[in-house]
Amino acid sequence: MHNLNAIEDTHNPGIDPHFPQDNFGAVESVKAASDIYSPVGGSILEKNDALLARFALLNEDPEGAGYIAKLKVEQTAELDDLMDRKSYDEFCRGIGSDQKD
Repeated sequence: MHNLNAIEDTHNPGIDPHFPQDNFGAVESVKAASDIYSPVGGSILEKNDALLARFALLNEDPEGAGYIAKLKVEQTAELDDLMDRKSYDEFCRGIGSDQKD
């Protein structure tokens, strides 16, 4: 979310819609809009309504109070193809180094 510094809006589906391993929402900032992709298919158990009142949570604490949704994974085998935390952090650092603010 390096290009989405000032989040203005989020668009995500309601509770319990089924979604494939694909797009399930979007975030918008002053400068850009970006789809939200899930690396696994499943359903949404809970969405974070706190983001509607304070979009900045998404940038301030994306893994805590700024989470977008809690998901239920349908095919746990899809988890086997995901990066571990260390690999993901390295991947994100690589993306950030390619972008200008």
